[in-house]
Amino acid sequence: MITYNFKGITLIEMLVVISILSILLGIGIFSYNKYALGRDVENDTYKIYSLAMKAGTSAFTEKTTYYITLKDSKTVVLEDNATVIETLNLKSEFSYSNKNKYAFDKNGFLIDNGSIKSVTAPDVQYNCIRFEGTVYLGKLDAGGNCVQK
Repeated sequence: MITYNFKGITLIEMLVVISILSILLGIGIFSYNKYALGRDVENDTYKIYSLAMKAGTSAFTEKTTYYITLKDSKTVVLEDNATVIETLNLKSEFSYSNKNKYAFDKNGFLIDNGSIKSVTAPDVQYNCIRFEGTVYLGKLDAGGNCVQK
């Protein structure tokens, strides 16, 4: 006859398992936060780009000048001469180079050059918008310049 002698688990075994789970959880939270930051920057970059394309199209179809303005680090505004048409409230912070206001003339052409770029600049596919002749999605290089993709 076979008998089994089960004694359960020891306190040391329980502590080892809890320690391993704590380490894995800590790594997971750090990785998720990095992923979430990158996702927010990339989504905000797409939103600004979309608003800039809308400004060019609206300027052409309505034959008036439209502006994209970075009001503060988390607010981008589409406006004509005196009226705010649309406001984007961003999750991540952005800054500008050269100027904070980019104009599209009545033919839909971009008048000003410069860029709007992420302050945190995580390693994502797009983290800046370049205004040069037209509007480009870009990525910041090592020198902090927005390079079109």
